[in-house]
Parts: sequence; C-alpha cells; structure tokens
Amino acid sequence: MEAANKKTWPKRVLLAPIFSTSICLFLMIISAFYPSWSTLSQNEISYQFSLFSCQNCEPMYSGWSWQCFSNVCDSDDTIGDCQTYSKSMNSSYAYFVLEAFSFITGLILIEKLILLMDGKMQSKNTIFYLQSFIMAASHMIAISAWLNLNEADFISYKPLVDADDVSLQSETGPEIAKINCLMCILSFILLVTVLHRQPTLKSIESSTDMQMNFRKYKFDYWMWIVGFLFASGVVTIIIALSNRWVLRNSDSSLWEGGLSNCYNCEKDFSYISWGCLSSFYCSIDSSAGTCNLYKHLSKAYEAYVVIECLGLISSIFFLKTYFHLINKRDYGLSAMNYCWAICIAMFNFTATVIWFNQSKAKLAKTCDSPADIHEEPAICSSYGPYTILISNAFFIPMAIIFCFAYYKRTDESRQVMLAETQQKQSDSFSDKGGNN
Repeated sequence: MEAANKKTWPKRVLLAPIFSTSICLFLMIISAFYPSWSTLSQNEISYQFSLFSCQNCEPMYSGWSWQCFSNVCDSDDTIGDCQTYSKSMNSSYAYFVLEAFSFITGLILIEKLILLMDGKMQSKNTIFYLQSFIMAASHMIAISAWLNLNEADFISYKPLVDADDVSLQSETGPEIAKINCLMCILSFILLVTVLHRQPTLKSIESSTDMQMNFRKYKFDYWMWIVGFLFASGVVTIIIALSNRWVLRNSDSSLWEGGLSNCYNCEKDFSYISWGCLSSFYCSIDSSAGTCNLYKHLSKAYEAYVVIECLGLISSIFFLKTYFHLINKRDYGLSAMNYCWAICIAMFNFTATVIWFNQSKAKLAKTCDSPADIHEEPAICSSYGPYTILISNAFFIPMAIIFCFAYYKRTDESRQVMLAETQQKQSDSFSDKGGNN
C-alpha cells in the first residue's frame, strides 16, 4: 500500500539527467580538442601544444605531434628532450582511449534514458547507475592518467615536467577536463536521485517468436546471415589497418607506408606520420611534388579515421539492437534501428571513396615517379585499400538484408508494441481525466 501511494515524478523529469549527461559529453569534446593543453618551454622559447600536436611551432615542425618529435629526436639531439616527448605521447594516447570509452558509454546511457522516457524498454535502475558511474569513473581515470604520466598533481598548477633545459606546463585543456569530473559526478547523483523516485518508470519489452518466413527461412536465419556479414566486414577492416596501404614504384624500391605513416620514406624519418612529413617538406618547398603527396596522404588518413569512427559508433548501437533481435526481443525505435545498419554501410563506403579521392592512389601495378620534382609522385595502392574495398562487399549486403528482414518480421511483435502504445495513451488520458 505504501509503495502504491508513493509519489512519483512525471517521465519528463528524465530530461534532467539526459541534459546533464549531454553536458558532460559536450565538455569531453571541448577539452579533447581544445588548442591549449600544455606549453613546452625549451631554451627560453615556448611552444603551445594541443592534446596531440604543436600549435605554434616553427614552420618546419608546424602541426607535429608528440609522436613526430619522439620518433626523430633520437637522431636529432637539437630537437629537444626525448623523454618529455615520449611521456607526453603516451599520456595523450592513454587519455584519448579512456575518454573515448567514457564518451561512448555516455552516448549509450543517453539512448537508454530516451527509450525509458518513451516507454520503449525495460531495465533495472542499477544498470543506469552502473553506466553513469562508468562514464564518470573513466573520465576521471583519463585525466588522472594524463597528469600522472606527465608527473603532475591532480589539483596543483605547477609545471608537469621540469628538466634542466625543457619544461612542460599544464594549460586550459586539462582544467576543463578537471571541471568536467565534477559535472560527471553531479550527473551521476542526479540520475540516482531521479530514478530512485521512479519505481514505476518501466515498460514491458515485446518478447515474441518473430518468424519472418521468406522462401522457408525463419527470421533467425536471416539474422545469423546479417551477423556473419557484419563480422566478416569487421575482420577485413582489422586486416586492412594492419597491412601496407601505399607504395612508391611497383616493386616498393623507394618506400612503402601504412594508413597513417610511412615505413621508410626518408632515412631520418622511419615510421613517421604523413602529417609530420607534410609539415616538414611543405615548409621547405610548398610547390614540390613530395609536399603535395604527403599532404594528400595526411588528409586521406584523417578523413578516413573520422568517418570510420562514426561507423564504429553506429556499429555499437546496431549490435545492441541485433542481440535483442537474436533473443526475440524488439528494442528501441524502429527508425533508428534501420538507421544504424544503413549508417554502417554508408560510412564505410564513404570513407573508402574519400581515401582514394584524397590520396590519389592508383589501383595499378605500375606507379613510376615523374622526372619533374614539382609534379606529384604517383603511388600504388597495396593490400590495405584492396581489403577495404572488399569490406564494402560485406557491409552493404548486411544493411540491405537487415532492413528487409526487420521490415518483414512477423506482425505479431509489431501488434504487441502497438497495443502497448495504445495502453500508454489510454493511461495518459486517464491521468488527465483524474487531474481534472
């Protein structure tokens, strides 16, 4: 009786934790891409760095990342302290990986809160608490790891590293991340407070025997085909990323490289990124063919990674829907379920097209270099791009089959969901009538 009389808040109160979580994610983006993370002082000259790269270095090193400096400083003792560059590189990667995990966890939490508010799912409150806690904890571990690897305290503003001739000072980016720690904690507290007062904020998921018969094959069989195609596409991308992407001359006698860096382009620049090579050679002669070549490969890499990251996020949400369907449960909004599958294929295809367009790599066996140094050298595609092309042969059919099977699934499950919607509308009208 006491539980029945317990006062509950309207579902729209869930907008508060959705908004607070969104603020946390927004601050994560702002801090990660803020142009001022640290200042490197060397020989009475200061250089401003973002999380990964230099913002105001001399033209020859403009846009160089910590990895660039770390890779070449062993062979050039005038470039600075290798230990400082190595620590900053490791701390940046550690922060980015942990922050990405926290960000994706936050996106999943927001999706579940929206579905809960719309009555499209059922889940224990502890699941929401756990996801919010993981988001906050991952973010706090990320900034703590960055400061710890750079030998700094969490609260103090003293220089991160203080060597004899090199010092590194924390700037605005880490401070935003610290403030966001408090925001994530407050978001967690708000979520617990709201859901604790909402024992009735649960709806029933439809659990039906979805038997979409098409040429005597059940819905489950089509879902297993979708899973096989998706897994095959993921495997091909992993294989591609670990393989050679481009080479100069058909026998790779000049050099060869991967998606992000060159293996043996120059004797002093082994395993250095295309962006570093672009900044270095374009500062010497911006009209040189090698400058344009490295610039195009750098832009191709950046565009490919950004678009495939969007595909990765779509894949995470798609897998949530997929595993629910395998267990004969409708999950989420139908329109978004179509969208996730289509986005995976679309982003992968777009990334492939843009990489070929930006890199200007040829699908040929011969790519001889021109005699004119101002003409951009020709490069051949290697195993990586060919494997990426194959991945599209998996993802595009996967999206088509999923959308068709999902649309043709047994009407029984959709009737259950329709009945639930009508029941919610009826309850809403009853509440309004009671209030009047």
